[in-house]
Amino acid sequence: MAVAYSPGVVALQAAVETLLAEDVRSLPESARCGNVERMLELRSQLDVAIMHAVQVIDVEATTIAETGRSTRSWLIEEQLVSPAEASRLRRLALALPHHPRVDAGLTDRTFSTAHAHVIVNAMRQVPAEFTDIVETALLELADHTTPDKLGEAVETLLIACGVESSSDVEQQKLTSRGVRIAKLMDGMHHIEGLLTPELAAGLRLVFDQVAAPAGDHDDRTVPQRQHDALGEIVTHYLTHADLPAVNGERPRLVITIDYTALEQNLRDTCGELPAGIRIGPDTVRRLACDAEILPAVLGANSAVLDIADTTRRSFNHAVRRAAWIEQHGRCAFPGCRRPPADCHHITWWSHGGTSTLDNAAWLCAFHHWLIHQRSWAMRRDPDRTFVFTNPDGTEHRRKLEAA
Repeated sequence: MAVAYSPGVVALQAAVETLLAEDVRSLPESARCGNVERMLELRSQLDVAIMHAVQVIDVEATTIAETGRSTRSWLIEEQLVSPAEASRLRRLALALPHHPRVDAGLTDRTFSTAHAHVIVNAMRQVPAEFTDIVETALLELADHTTPDKLGEAVETLLIACGVESSSDVEQQKLTSRGVRIAKLMDGMHHIEGLLTPELAAGLRLVFDQVAAPAGDHDDRTVPQRQHDALGEIVTHYLTHADLPAVNGERPRLVITIDYTALEQNLRDTCGELPAGIRIGPDTVRRLACDAEILPAVLGANSAVLDIADTTRRSFNHAVRRAAWIEQHGRCAFPGCRRPPADCHHITWWSHGGTSTLDNAAWLCAFHHWLIHQRSWAMRRDPDRTFVFTNPDGTEHRRKLEAA
């Protein structure tokens, strides 16, 4: 379907195309820095226009109606914005109407969106009686300092105004704690975050013990030994902790393997973890030595074998597990990155649907709500494709890959 762009966006596209076609070296040296400076100013203004547009589509739930995604999920899953940046963009977009002077400073190119984030975040901590004085001071600082320096000034400014004490600052540092694990393109994962001083100290003590070299023959680097130590900590917890049930089952490791390989030869056969990550035979054998292994056998065309009690309203463990493996532990909605929360009857039980694998689909809480509350429809085609249809009749498809 063709998109009808606004006149401003059409003019912007033409201007950008003209700019890209220009040879910067054709400008005299005296004009080059000024040219870049002006482009940066215009980019800041464009950021403001984007935030105004995001604010409108979020308040009016436009992305839910058109794409079946919340604004943040749409930014991440369709526009490929990083999760952190999507959260910042939406948060600032919704805050600007409540901070008109910040909005005006952005529009007038007084400071950047990075400055605006610092100011808006600081204002959330300020009692109403101090709002004007703190905001005015931060706006004045933003005009001639970097976002990092502005952030450093916030703590001092709030304490000077009597808004906070040193204990309040310590509480803020506690609030800022967090760890994020992000999946990379090759199946590896990147971990980053902020640790409280006491947790960091405790982790260092654990690493001193668990990550110590195993002897003179241990040629692992320090980061490699710390990685392996973290693995030992996780394994110990999973082995000894009284873990609660998740969706009706205790957490466990599931490795899928083709039936032909199971019947013939395991030596050179790869396995697959629930998240869809392929693992080699050595890893499969190593995990099999220590973990509770639940084999999932695949039939023709890599379809998970269906085992179900069609008389039950709820899916049994075998079907829920099979559906999870079939969907690689992902929500059935195309491109969704939210964790699955509910095993959904594609044809509802109240409409005659059965509790079988062909009628099962793991959905995240948002898309489960979308199906039941926002008039979206869902079906599964014979070629293993999940089809979601919005109220306007637009279809969104996800074809299952071979398990």
